Parts: sequence; C-alpha cells; structure tokens
Amino acid sequence: MHHSEDRTTLIVGTASGVGQVASTADGKAEIIGQITPLPHAVARLAVCQAYPQVVYLAAYEGGMWRSDDGGETWRQLHAYPVAHAHSVVVDPHDPAVVYVGSEPAAIFHSRDGGATWQECQGFRAVPESTHWHFFAPRQAHVRDLVMAADNPQRLYAGLEVGGVVRSTDGGNTWQQLHGPYEDVHSLSGTPARAQVLYAATARQPWRSDDGGETWSAIGDGLPHRYIVPIAAAPDDPDVVLVSCSTSFQRQTGCLAHSTDGGRSWNQVTWPGADDDMVIALAWNAAEPRQVFAGTDGGQLYHSTDRGASWQALPVTLDSVAVGGLLVMPR
Repeated sequence: MHHSEDRTTLIVGTASGVGQVASTADGKAEIIGQITPLPHAVARLAVCQAYPQVVYLAAYEGGMWRSDDGGETWRQLHAYPVAHAHSVVVDPHDPAVVYVGSEPAAIFHSRDGGATWQECQGFRAVPESTHWHFFAPRQAHVRDLVMAADNPQRLYAGLEVGGVVRSTDGGNTWQQLHGPYEDVHSLSGTPARAQVLYAATARQPWRSDDGGETWSAIGDGLPHRYIVPIAAAPDDPDVVLVSCSTSFQRQTGCLAHSTDGGRSWNQVTWPGADDDMVIALAWNAAEPRQVFAGTDGGQLYHSTDRGASWQALPVTLDSVAVGGLLVMPR
C-alpha cells in the first residue's frame, strides 16, 4: 500500500490488544506493524490533535497507557492511582493535560502527561452521586468523557449508571445534568457546533443544543432503543449515527443514520452479520464523508458517504470486540 493523502491511519483497540490499521479510499486496508498485547480490553482512545504522536488508552482493569509515536508502541502509566480506567480525553492543544473516568465513578486528571495524577474531588462531591449505581459486584463508572470542542475547560461525563455530569472549570467543580435516562453508554460532541451534545442510553438516544442544560429524547423511529455508541459528524451537528439493539446482550444489532439531528432515522443496510453489533464508531475529521465502525466480533467497516452505506475493510483482527476506535489526525 502506497503512502498518500488518501491513506487514513486508525488506532484499533480490541479485547486483546491495540494496533494501527491503514485504510485507503479505494477500500483497501492493512494492519501496520505489530498489535501490542494488553492484559485487558481497550475501552477508549484519545489523541492530542496538536501533537498527534501522543495517544492515550483506557484499558478497564488494565489501567492507563500512553503512546508517544502515534500508536506504534505503548507503555503503561503505572502512576495512575486506581485499578480501572473506562474513558479518557486529552486537551487538543496540550498533550500533557489528560482526564480519565474510573470505577467506582471518579475522575482523575494529569497535567504532566500521566506521570502524576490528582482526583477531581468535585466530581464525587456532586450531591446526586449517592444515587449512582451499577450491578454488583461492579460499581457505577464513568463510561465516557467528552471535552467541548471550543473549550477544553468544559467536560462532560457519562455514567453507567448515573446520567450526565458537567464541569465548566476544567474539572474543579461539577454539576449533575437532568434529562437523559441515567444509564449512559456514550457521549458525542461535534466541532461543528460545540453546544450540541448527544447521549446514548439503555433506553434511547438524547440530544442537547445548549451544552447539556436541556435535552430532547430522539429515539422515535429507531428499530431498537438500547444504544451503545453514538457519533455526530465533525462538520455537521445534525448528521449522527447510532448502533442499537434490543438489550445488553447485543442481539439483533443494527446501525441507524440521521441527517436531521435525530428527528428521523434511516436503518442502514449493513454488510456484516446480523448478530455482530457495532460497538465503536469514529469519524474522520479531516475527511468528514468517511466514518469507521468496529464490531463485537472484531470486524472493521467503513463508509465514504457519511454513514449512509458501508463496506467491510479487509482486515482480520484475531480477537473479538473492537472497543476503541480512533482516526488519527492528518
């Protein structure tokens, strides 16, 4: 595969490791270099837009990891103070500033690239935190973290189970937001309009147009209501994708696509197996017509028409569950 402008590099994290995949506009793809084995599945990935060689990885019980070469090699951040890491965001301008969502539900931040960590004490101080919960023996956890596109001080945390919590001062103080069903699986913002926020929950997706102050349910017209990933286009806040199924068992999964902010949905014709649910979605900010999907069964797919139609990428990952998916900045 030749190196050219139409080549896109993905970081793909699965149940057994993390590695780079190169994809070209004509539908070819290949694994680059080695897959780095990990002790636990990849939950989330985050890259610093201004310094894309710096990538962070949250690996559930495997803690926090960092790459300094764009995802080729990884090292564990042993200073990370707790056992779980579910979600991660990094300041787009400063690769040393990173936030991680944990279990039991807490948020930790580092201002030196993961060498030292402090807890955002104001997060657990939210009065509503007494109601956060999950099914024993597990505990409530911060399943997703989003940083507003126009303001790295504005952070949103999605809790399973506990709703959406927001900070407007870089994680010092936090406020419980009201509206979405409290079993939150993922959040999505968009650089196209920073006040727009989507939340995927176990009952349906939700949308806010005012930074989380008010919310609208946008599940009408979906074939199923149990939503795992939700992803808004980087250049259009009204183009949004969801992967939905009947329940947490992820049976009969399907992908749905909206071009009007979730007011109506089209079920996407999917080239993969009916029982292989999409659990990770990633847009290409440099080429917003292009979006990628990873499934429970370890398959990768791509769309070149904003998610309306899909093709399989000819890459076989030797494991199930593409949990983390990231399109590298050009």
